[in-house]
Amino acid sequence: MFPDRLSYERARQSPALAAQSIARLYNVQPETVSVIPYAAAHAFKVMIDRPIIAGTPGDVDVYGAQQHRPLPGVIL
Repeated sequence: MFPDRLSYERARQSPALAAQSIARLYNVQPETVSVIPYAAAHAFKVMIDRPIIAGTPGDVDVYGAQQHRPLPGVIL
């Protein structure tokens, strides 16, 4: 989420938030990444296909909420 429209637009145009860039951060294939802009909230939703079904043995994050760690290092 961004504090204002100007910041959001800057992020939206940045290659740092492209699926290819996010894929590199998470070491996954770009086709498994979706970046969805949501202008009304000055926000983006990033989805990465799970390698296994949520809640099955081996799943390390049932809700997918702990996967943000690489994002603070993104420079727009």
